[in-house]
Amino acid sequence: MHRKHFLKLCGYTFLVTTIPISLSGCSSIHYVEASASDNRLKINKREFIATKKDKTTIRPFIVISVSGLEFPIALYRASDSQYVALWTECTHQNCEVNPRSGILECPCHGSEYDISGIVLNGPAEDNLKSFHVTTDHENIYIHLS
Repeated sequence: MHRKHFLKLCGYTFLVTTIPISLSGCSSIHYVEASASDNRLKINKREFIATKKDKTTIRPFIVISVSGLEFPIALYRASDSQYVALWTECTHQNCEVNPRSGILECPCHGSEYDISGIVLNGPAEDNLKSFHVTTDHENIYIHLS
């Protein structure tokens, strides 16, 4: 193989493998700070609304950081009145899973969970811990106990 052809092939391979990974990181994750009161978190439903350049969309999930907790909580929106809150600690070896739209992935060993916290792909064998969630007209309540 000629050097020029080899370098061209390397360049194409780099582009084909790097651009999709880069673009998947372009969608930003919305982080919310919360503190527990009466052993529950209160999150306003407006946190799921994203406005960019006069265009409004609904975020599929948000990530909640809670003071005093080692891992954040991923909160998925199934409908306006139904939400799923998941502890982001992988049940395999306690790494923090990365929430995505439709899936949670463990960067340490590749375990994958669906947005209900059910294991899709091991090595994890146990589902993610979930929290009881209730709502009212404008807020979402994540019950920590």
